[in-house]
Amino acid sequence: MKRTQCTASLITLLFFSTGIFMLALAPFVSAGNKPDLICSWRDRQVTIDGDSGEWEGSFKSLEKPGFVMGISNDQDYLYICLIPQKRETRAQMLHLGFTLWFDPAGGNAKAFGIGFPLGFSGGAGMGQPMGRESASEADRSQAMLQEANSELEILVTRTAERHRIPVRVAEGIEAKVNADELRLVYEVKIPLTKSQLHPYAIGASNGQIIGIGMETPEFHPDKSKRGNKPEGEWGGPGGEAGVSGGGGMGGPGGGGMGGPGGDHVSPPKPVKFWMTVQLASKSPSTPQ
Repeated sequence: MKRTQCTASLITLLFFSTGIFMLALAPFVSAGNKPDLICSWRDRQVTIDGDSGEWEGSFKSLEKPGFVMGISNDQDYLYICLIPQKRETRAQMLHLGFTLWFDPAGGNAKAFGIGFPLGFSGGAGMGQPMGRESASEADRSQAMLQEANSELEILVTRTAERHRIPVRVAEGIEAKVNADELRLVYEVKIPLTKSQLHPYAIGASNGQIIGIGMETPEFHPDKSKRGNKPEGEWGGPGGEAGVSGGGGMGGPGGGGMGGPGGDHVSPPKPVKFWMTVQLASKSPSTPQ
């Protein structure tokens, strides 16, 4: 009987000691899981129209991929605005395509993705100027933008789903890209949780830490309908801009979309970047 009581006391002491140790360790574990970026609660109307004016004052600089980013969420949706600061990245996104990946577990697993814009066959038109020469070039640029905004791809890795659908019927997902000779503005609105109206969603809730990835594909000029392009048509190493600046479409600006340049440089490396983001939680005092 005494032996049983002694064993029970030891188990209780061990359990209690383990609990104290875990409580002491918790702040360090939490600190280790600190997100790269904290999302803000949506406090203004956000229209997905390729105009960054409504994001003024909320942009954050992502130095490694060379973007400035606006990001907010409400109870149901995540809103993202991206403005690449290098002309090469703008050309990659528009001509080759861009995928925004999400990992609801807070890692870098490609669980759910939105492919938008989808790019053009073989990256056709890479390095060409946008709307800065003749009227015919401006017309061509507008036609390219119209095509870029026509479709998107929904990617669900677990079930190997890949759906290419018109943007206008994307079931809760909204996306828009706008560009001129100065900048490219990318906006997207994505449901946080699945529902009958929203069959495709990130799979996350308010306050949760998620992983967000950004990716452009490799450029293979031999596959382009236009054939191999001279290396000098990337517009050289310039074209970067700071976070502040004026110009059309609002928000941060930058150099041109590219075009013939004097320096011979190789095609840029693809964008491959991941970060962790903590979604905002609505406080009782926050207005809807």
